[in-house]
Amino acid sequence: MPTEIDVANRALLKIGAERITNFEDEQKEAQAIRLCWESVRDREISAHPWAFSLRRASLPALAEAPAWGYARQYQLPEGFLGLHWVDGYDVSSTAMDYLDGTESAWRVEGGKILADREAPLRIIYYAREVDPQQWGAQFCEVMALALAIEICDDVTGDLRKKQGLQQDKREAI
Repeated sequence: MPTEIDVANRALLKIGAERITNFEDEQKEAQAIRLCWESVRDREISAHPWAFSLRRASLPALAEAPAWGYARQYQLPEGFLGLHWVDGYDVSSTAMDYLDGTESAWRVEGGKILADREAPLRIIYYAREVDPQQWGAQFCEVMALALAIEICDDVTGDLRKKQGLQQDKREAI
């Protein structure tokens, strides 16, 4: 099973850069990977409904209601990266927290979901998963490509290579 270093080295291999032995190395490649690893990982996990990242929760309403606009608020679960489904409504395809363009059924604000829905609020959400052994081969490839794209300018300065990687990532997804 892959490790974080395996995924990082796969990204470096894709741009023709030197491999690293750990994220704390002082070489340019390790510094670039270290700088963007967490943000790229979280962005890629929440960009698609990867099975390993989906979690279900039944959230109790908090005692204090929002100041205005909604009847209830619900605390987001630990590791929350985004909503996929709320009480029967698929929200992943719209990448918004609205049922339609005019009426807001819920909203994510300040670490809470605001809604008029009765408790418990049933959700499926994208959860942060930091263990590459849980990711699966397809996500490891997408993650390596996303890292390679992110660091390509800094490490190689090769715009054509970056464009090729972007195409490879579209195909991998």
